[in-house]
Amino acid sequence: MMDACLNFARPPQTSPLPVNILSVHNLTKSFIVDGDQVFVLRQLDFTVNRGELICIVGPSGCGKTTLLNILAGFTPSTAGSVLLNGRPVAKPGPDRCVVFQEDALFPWLTVEENIAFGLRGADARSGKTLRGSLRWSDLPTSVTICQQRYPEG
Repeated sequence: MMDACLNFARPPQTSPLPVNILSVHNLTKSFIVDGDQVFVLRQLDFTVNRGELICIVGPSGCGKTTLLNILAGFTPSTAGSVLLNGRPVAKPGPDRCVVFQEDALFPWLTVEENIAFGLRGADARSGKTLRGSLRWSDLPTSVTICQQRYPEG
């Protein structure tokens, strides 16, 4: 049986932060490999408070991506719980965003249309127009000149 190697360290808290927005309790994820149970995460506990920034650092294969997939709702845990704003995370939702390591653009859409694609769910609920959600005027000129370009392979 192999043990998980992902650990969390929290700097000393100098001032109380308001309510925690992410709570992970007793989170465990294991797989069966060649008949043996292999633990990727084992009884992981941590909270993230509003305004906090956390980093997940560890060697390749230690469970960083598995943890992120569970937090995003892409992968179920073997045991334990994940609460986001007090609600269980059981599937992907519009209250979370995942940026993948590899390119994930639609080559047939412009840069603006690729960005707008991710806003479609939120805009449908709010009634805003897609173009109204994009504030190109707030971005540097080097970015705005690319909005009508297509991704290059």
